[in-house]
Amino acid sequence: MLTMKKILFIFLLVMYSGLVFSQDIDSRAKALYESGIQKYKEGKYQESVEDFTAAIALQPDYQDAFLGRAEANEKLENNFQAVEDLDKLTKLNCKNTDYFFRKAKLKSKVGLDDEALQDYSQLIMVDPKHYAALYERGILYNLFGMYEEAFTDFKKCSDIKPTSEILYTLGVLSYRLGRDSDAVNYFSKSISYDSQNKNYFIYRARANNRLGNYTQAMADVKIAMKLSPEDPEIYYIQGMTFQYQRDFANALSALDKAIRLKKDEFEFYFLRASVKTSLGTIPSAIEDYDQCVQLQPDKMDVYLNRGNLYMKLNNYDKAEADFAQYLELNPGNMSLYQKRAEANIGRGRFKEAVDDLNILLEVRTTSAQAHYLRGLAKLNLDEKEEACKDLSKSVELGSSQASELISARCR
Repeated sequence: MLTMKKILFIFLLVMYSGLVFSQDIDSRAKALYESGIQKYKEGKYQESVEDFTAAIALQPDYQDAFLGRAEANEKLENNFQAVEDLDKLTKLNCKNTDYFFRKAKLKSKVGLDDEALQDYSQLIMVDPKHYAALYERGILYNLFGMYEEAFTDFKKCSDIKPTSEILYTLGVLSYRLGRDSDAVNYFSKSISYDSQNKNYFIYRARANNRLGNYTQAMADVKIAMKLSPEDPEIYYIQGMTFQYQRDFANALSALDKAIRLKKDEFEFYFLRASVKTSLGTIPSAIEDYDQCVQLQPDKMDVYLNRGNLYMKLNNYDKAEADFAQYLELNPGNMSLYQKRAEANIGRGRFKEAVDDLNILLEVRTTSAQAHYLRGLAKLNLDEKEEACKDLSKSVELGSSQASELISARCR
């Protein structure tokens, strides 16, 4: 039995051959083409390819045959061969937007997204209001992190035909671009089209949180919770909203629920560690950061935050290890050289501390704290003269700590 998709494809081939291509076809090539269509209908895709190929050999510009062979090869999952035929079709008929759209879609399917983007762009030059091409190009721009370009394409889609999905996408892109008031407006419009989609409320809550509209954010969280009471992301957003309101106890309760529902989400543990830090439960916060490292070991902020907590506990060895790991991931952050130096001073590793402070002071020559710390480290290395120079420089730059140390050690 023929599926509706097959019937539609065959109908389109016939329509294109009679109304669009208007080619003078060699009778032998036409017979082979018709045989290929029949075999395609019967699901004999490889035999169909062979007939289309023979038709093309007799008539190399036979567009119907190229299209048929591309469709048959796609059925056989010979996607790259199908792309080659569609590429030939766009060269034979550069004004046919259907060819470009098919080629771009197939290129995305096989991972050639950069080439697909070019094809969509060429299509849109021919037809600037091609809704599907604008939509698909917007998806690719978003994939490439080109949010402004994606926003422009989806805005054009919205101008042609606004839908809840398009308006929601415009809201997400506005949020990513930092245009939070616009994001709230787009999410509100998407909700006016579909008030049963939890994601619209979740994202509007996110945007309202960034605007400081915590009451509105919490109202959206409660609606989302009614729509989907077991969605962990909703409890995560609720926890975030409570944190912004400095209600850390309720924030912790919400995040505990989020993690019970989904135990492998990095962001949940990361936020809960921050909440626990605010509550003063440092060892428990460190446990959450440990879990973050297990889930995403390349997230440098975890090492910074955990290192700071270890410093509060005077666990200088672990603090130094975390700061070192951060610097391995981001050696350009000068502040971390000072933090590692402080940890090394705590460990009694004064030479290592001086090495880090030398690096920092090459860039930040007027850092009073860096001069103070280097002076302190050099005193412990019995380099009194150099130490006192650093301490004096620190006083010049405004350090009161250095003044006390000079009085005790440099006179």
